[in-house]
Amino acid sequence: MLLGTSALVSMSLNRTGYRLPMAAGFLVLAASTLGLGFMPHSPVIGGLALADYWWLGSG
Repeated sequence: MLLGTSALVSMSLNRTGYRLPMAAGFLVLAASTLGLGFMPHSPVIGGLALADYWWLGSG
């Protein structure tokens, strides 16, 4: 996915310039950081308590 995204963005830099992809990347980074902050800790799914390590790795 990273390879495809970087190829797509590098091909569109002539049209969009550098500011729009950077702003989009910063927004995605900020949203994912906020999402990690609001995730439940040690959730219980189907009677099985997951450790934080596995819960974060599944997302």
